[in-house]
Amino acid sequence: PRGLRAHFAFFGEVASVAISSNNQRYVAALLELQRLRREWRRTHEEFARNAAALSLAEPHTLLRSMEAAAARHQRRAILQRLERLLRKMLTCGVRLRAAAAAPASCTGHAFVTFVHAAS
Repeated sequence: PRGLRAHFAFFGEVASVAISSNNQRYVAALLELQRLRREWRRTHEEFARNAAALSLAEPHTLLRSMEAAAARHQRRAILQRLERLLRKMLTCGVRLRAAAAAPASCTGHAFVTFVHAAS
């Protein structure tokens, strides 16, 4: 940035220089993690509703006990989905940290702010 600051000083006193970098891998991993977290919340809410419905079921009749068995089966399926989501979130977190630590190439764009606006 010092070299760029000196280059643009020709046009006036430079307040700051920022360089654009290619962080596409980082942004893609961040968006994927956000998507997975939204899916995690929805699935967790579904699990909570299922658990509440299961606790309200009164197995006094054969139909009620069949409904409870179906709810328990559904609960196991939801738990398996939660486990898969957790594994995906952990993997995505590793990709996100790796992308954040990796050097990003410059895109060739610089953003320059001057102390005084030209009239």
